[in-house]
Amino acid sequence: MMPTNEEICATIEQLREKMARQTSQIIARLESFSSPIQDETLKDNLKDIKMIHEGCLLLQKEIHKFLAPESVAEKIKENDFSHYLKQTRHDLCNPINVIRGYTEIIIEELPDNPALLTFKEILSLTNEILSSINKIKFASPTTNPLSFNFDKSNRIAEVQPKQADKEFTLFKENFSILIVDDVRANCDILERYLNKIGYTNVQSVTDGFQALAISKRFNLVLLDIDMPGMNGIEVLLKLKEEIVSRRLMVLMISAADTLENVIECIKLGADDFLTKPFNKDVLKVRIEAIVEKAWASHVENVLRARIDTEKMRYEGLLHSIFPPSVVGELKETGHVETRNYPNVAILFADVVNFTPFCDTHDLPEIIRSLQEFAVMCETMVAKNNLQKIKTIGDSFLGVSGMLMNSENPVLDCIRCGQEFINETANLSSKWKLHIGIHYGTVIGGIVGKSQYLFDIWGDAVNTAARVQSMTKPNTIYLSKAAWDQVSGVCTGHSLGEMPVKGKKPIEIFVFEDFIH
Repeated sequence: MMPTNEEICATIEQLREKMARQTSQIIARLESFSSPIQDETLKDNLKDIKMIHEGCLLLQKEIHKFLAPESVAEKIKENDFSHYLKQTRHDLCNPINVIRGYTEIIIEELPDNPALLTFKEILSLTNEILSSINKIKFASPTTNPLSFNFDKSNRIAEVQPKQADKEFTLFKENFSILIVDDVRANCDILERYLNKIGYTNVQSVTDGFQALAISKRFNLVLLDIDMPGMNGIEVLLKLKEEIVSRRLMVLMISAADTLENVIECIKLGADDFLTKPFNKDVLKVRIEAIVEKAWASHVENVLRARIDTEKMRYEGLLHSIFPPSVVGELKETGHVETRNYPNVAILFADVVNFTPFCDTHDLPEIIRSLQEFAVMCETMVAKNNLQKIKTIGDSFLGVSGMLMNSENPVLDCIRCGQEFINETANLSSKWKLHIGIHYGTVIGGIVGKSQYLFDIWGDAVNTAARVQSMTKPNTIYLSKAAWDQVSGVCTGHSLGEMPVKGKKPIEIFVFEDFIH
């Protein structure tokens, strides 16, 4: 349930009274240090005290400006209330920074001064005011502008863990850290602190040689510079390859905080540099920044691996559809140029009586038999220097001399056709084949915009199909153009000129054997 305007005004009025009262309490405590200063030990801090007082006066002004009921009521009615809240918080934080900053300086400089207690009280009051300021939630009035959360549904939604958050939490739990410091006490302090902030996969060693021996097992190295035997800079140099590959990250921690040291470490690949004695809060922030960087790198590597896997699958699919040279042209240019291919031998193989086979066998057996036949054809084609073009039902089309070099393309096709006949007899279907071969020029390429298929066409392809349709079972017929290419290395006989659909009659030859 959203708060009413009256509820918002009442809440802000509570803030006004609380912060105004606390600011007045700070001013009252400062009055004991007004001039003339009685305590000589504070004379060097007069300017700092004056800055604190001025910060309080400014804070009072901003509190009354922000918390004035009439201003709040007016802004609630306008569309820029969330902007008003954001700007007000900024204006309130400026004097807070002044008060707290100078108070902390004085506390650090007066560790044994009787006035120390007063400044600690001032710092405590300042932090309480800052806490009140931080309770303001910057949002539009429709999403509840105040952090008092009249409607807690948004806050509940914010803490619901996302899948990515769970993965990151697991990544952080497994994140391994190696501490390298020659002082064992330093190692112990760091280990115990890291455990407290959620890093339990931590190990420490006291010299650089030990660090190098086990560094590949870790994600992050907290590395001291000044160590006997092998110092941190030398270790950093040895770890260069691991750092460059992002398999390892390094945070230098050293009392040697000269600018030269920092620059040198960063140049050598260190991810960050922290001086000793280190601030625990700063160390936590630095380590968390490194872990988030490592997480981003991990996510990138996972995505790259997925992309590589998809790329391999894509290329595998291309190679299963297209000849290798066509795949290369597709990858290089994005398309395949349609062109003429001269001196090509075309082989057609067709199953004898396939239709009656389908009438007498169930579908699973038909599919299984076709699969066996297609795999056998692909195996024999690769063995005999042919290129598969496609299967068409129970027919197989392959070529030689088109996309791969061949001394005698027709001879390749004859050898492949013989193996087709022999191997098909060993299949469970016991099929017989019609095989026809022609020789000539074909057109090859890819046409269309979807379901790409590399294909060949032209008069030579049609003629090869006609020759195959004339054959007797388990015989190989060749056109005269094909026979002329192998007549010196094969035996066979002519069937004379035979009629060809859509063409003039052509002389047909029957292959018998090879001349040994």
